[in-house]
Amino acid sequence: MPIEHGRQAQINSLGQQSLCSSSFVIPGATGENPTPKNVETSAYRGPIASTPGRFETRTKGVVLYLHYQFLTIGNIHTTPYQDVNYLESQGCLHVPNPSILEVFLRSYFMHVHVFLPLIDEGDFWDMYFGSPNTTDPPKTTVSLLVLQAMIFSASNFVPLPILQELGYHDVSTARTELYRKTKLLFDLEIESTHLPLAQSALLLMGWVPNSPSNTSPVPWRTWLNQALYHAKLISAHRHGAIGEAMTWAHSTEKPPAATLRRLWWCCIILDRISPLCTRFRLQITPEIFDFETCVPLGFSDLQGEIYRSKVFAPATKRRLIEIFTKFMDLLMILTEVLPIAFPFEAKLEASPGSTKDEEDTILTCREQLANWYEAVNTDFPAVTGHQPYQEASVVDPINSAVLYTNLMYIYYYTSCITLFNREIFSQVSQEAIESSEICREITRCVLGITECVGALTQYDLMMYLPVTVLACLATPLALYVVTARLSSLDRELALSYIDGQSDIDLVSDRSKLDVLIEAVDSFSPKYTLAAQWVKETAKHAANLAQSYNRVLSLSGEEAMRDWVHMLMRHPKEYLGLTWTVDLCISKTKLPERHDFPIHLRKMLEKLN
Repeated sequence: MPIEHGRQAQINSLGQQSLCSSSFVIPGATGENPTPKNVETSAYRGPIASTPGRFETRTKGVVLYLHYQFLTIGNIHTTPYQDVNYLESQGCLHVPNPSILEVFLRSYFMHVHVFLPLIDEGDFWDMYFGSPNTTDPPKTTVSLLVLQAMIFSASNFVPLPILQELGYHDVSTARTELYRKTKLLFDLEIESTHLPLAQSALLLMGWVPNSPSNTSPVPWRTWLNQALYHAKLISAHRHGAIGEAMTWAHSTEKPPAATLRRLWWCCIILDRISPLCTRFRLQITPEIFDFETCVPLGFSDLQGEIYRSKVFAPATKRRLIEIFTKFMDLLMILTEVLPIAFPFEAKLEASPGSTKDEEDTILTCREQLANWYEAVNTDFPAVTGHQPYQEASVVDPINSAVLYTNLMYIYYYTSCITLFNREIFSQVSQEAIESSEICREITRCVLGITECVGALTQYDLMMYLPVTVLACLATPLALYVVTARLSSLDRELALSYIDGQSDIDLVSDRSKLDVLIEAVDSFSPKYTLAAQWVKETAKHAANLAQSYNRVLSLSGEEAMRDWVHMLMRHPKEYLGLTWTVDLCISKTKLPERHDFPIHLRKMLEKLN
């Protein structure tokens, strides 16, 4: 957390020159800063900026940031006054009043912080509430930029009436406006200190556009590059390798080692989860960080929060930290899995026959994932709906342990599916998969994701999941929709089912499809465009499967009955479908012929 010891630290930072430039580069490639100014520029000076007086309708629930003694702007005295006036006119220098702000902050620590412990919760609350016996300024402060980023990231989970007090009529509008405000602060270089710039960039990775844009890159990648750039400039990666649970509140170091350690490992967390869900390669690789000898962020780093949390009882907080440590163990395995799982950017023309090194890597990853599951499942089993319903308690009023346990398993099952699909890719030169083991494993994982989200729906917890889960649902949904389409036999099914109307005569698969569609729909109020695209991707996959069945029919061959039959008898066609789904999620558009490896292009050409 960009918390400084005393105001003097802020004053000393005012003269620092901003390193922002107008071009985007990959961090580490040059000495330049990968500025995010080209990320969703429509959100930068959009309709709200061109409508004088719009902000006046929202001033009832906000106050000027100076109302809070702990808030600072490190670069405000060197910022052109025109920019300061513009920021003020857009509400960027205003924050929610105390009663509303506390709702946002509690939502942040309850729903964002658990799997992204960027700051120390106990230290933050100590700063926020201060000492009741003194009127002296707080010894620690936080950048307005970071607080606005926290408010943005928590807006998903704040009750609608609270958002309406700030003038927003729905969650989507609130997210768009809060992102715009935070990005304005970032772009106009109101902060020049690397720590708050890195932290706010990580929190802004949660931005998902709700309108099509052909002018900007993938937002989360740009923000991650920005975070890595600033983190490296303050040597966060050096502190990330050291397992010292140093408490910043008692350190004279600025920024303290414990804060930098949290920052770097949160970079790693998002550099694993985001590529896993959106099918990109890693930025933080073993070549630039020693994962073998490092000490991951864990219980010793976070245990100081157990009795200082304002949102969880100590027993619940301890349980969540234990879940987080298992989650980190999974992410360490992804360091090996992801580089071979999604070869879109580097290995398109690789031979389908795997090399010995690839075979060994795949086998090692499978063993690591199996060992992780065996070790974790005993103490932290997924809640699948088969167990008795766990009533919420006073110490855990929203069943947060259920929420984060199942979220962890959703990531696990998604990791397994990506690895197994890569293994199939290495064997695709065969006419069929000789062993049914991979098929059983993929079936287990698809069912596992379905049961996890089904249980979360039963517990009314879907609203608290991050948007990354929506991407995890894409492949299971597509496979069940393919089965629904193929099971319709000679009926021309336009997949009106996916919009809530169906005549599919299925029992178990229909109920699974129901679960996944309901889960995807739960994201629509916040991520309308993304949820719709996941559905469209599933429809497109079903169209391809049905087209291939027509080809089989014309050649007199047996038609495919479902996705499992496709995998067993027609592995290339199965790969063509799953590769299509991955590319749709990765590129947010239908893939083109050159996006596929040559041996898959030939299969797709049959369908045209």
